[in-house]
Parts: sequence; structure tokens; C-alpha cells
Amino acid sequence: MLAGYERIRYFEDEVDDLVAAAKTDPLAIDTMLFEGGAFAEFLELRGELLPDDERQLAEQWLGVPRSVFEVEQVRPGHGVTVRNVRTDEVFDVTERRRALQSGQLICSRALPTGDGFAFFGGIDPVAPQERDELLALLDDEPDPMELVGFLSRWLAPSELDDEYGDPLGTARAN
Repeated sequence: MLAGYERIRYFEDEVDDLVAAAKTDPLAIDTMLFEGGAFAEFLELRGELLPDDERQLAEQWLGVPRSVFEVEQVRPGHGVTVRNVRTDEVFDVTERRRALQSGQLICSRALPTGDGFAFFGGIDPVAPQERDELLALLDDEPDPMELVGFLSRWLAPSELDDEYGDPLGTARAN
């Protein structure tokens, strides 16, 4: 839940709306499941209740790290081809929900589905100048709050500074 609050802190909606958004944000849910350990705990406690093939797939998912991907090709209505910038591994991912563009950097997790790959959880844009910092953060195995905070920075309002580094105020012409 705290990861969800980190995600929505830049919004100016009513508190009840923000709480609902925090509980349903794909990145917040994904980080709590994977980086927060909830999915591993579920498999440990209840994995035996799953059919064998589903349990094996879920155990595979635990070994798939979040990474930064470069979108290489977009096939509208079908999917995308992405390259993991850490490993150079290329994936054809079924993805119909987002408008991705060739050359775009994203942070996500490409999970095997049995007959291909799909993104699970958030698909967050990564600015080229933040790529290396994000990769270093991912290598350090961040906690959910830290990761969601980093990936939510693009939602923050822009700040402009003057030549002295002080925030610019608003001026009104008379």
C-alpha cells in the first residue's frame, strides 16, 4: 500500500480517489508482489494448491528480474519486440494496452506465459539520461518504495530554476 502512495503523491485528487488509485496501480502491485516478496510468500504457503504447470510457471516468474528494455519494433494490436539493455536478450512480447514507440526505453518485467512473453505490472517510461541510474538501482535490489519513487519521478510537476539555482516564481504582467 505504501508503494501505491509513493506512486500517486503528485496527483491533486481527493484523498479517497488517491487511495483507490494506490491500491490498483500496476507498478505498485507488481513491486509489492515481487520486490516486496508477497508472491514468493504466497507460493511458499499456497503453491501446492496450484496445478503443477501453473506452479512451475509461477516459480519461473520469481527468477525474472525487472529490467530496462528498448522498444525495437511495434506491431500495433499484436505486440512489441524489446531488447533487454542489461543482457541484450530480445523478446517478442504480447502487449496491446500501451502505445509504445520504437526507440523508447521502458522499465518492466517480461514474464514467460507458456507460449510467449507478456509484461506484468507497470510499464514505465525511462528517460535516456536516467537509464544508467535506474540500472544501478535495480542492481542494488531496491525496496518497493524506493523503486516506485524512482519510477514515479516523471509524474512530478516540472521545476524551473534561475541562473542561481533558486526556484522560479510566477510573474504576472500588468
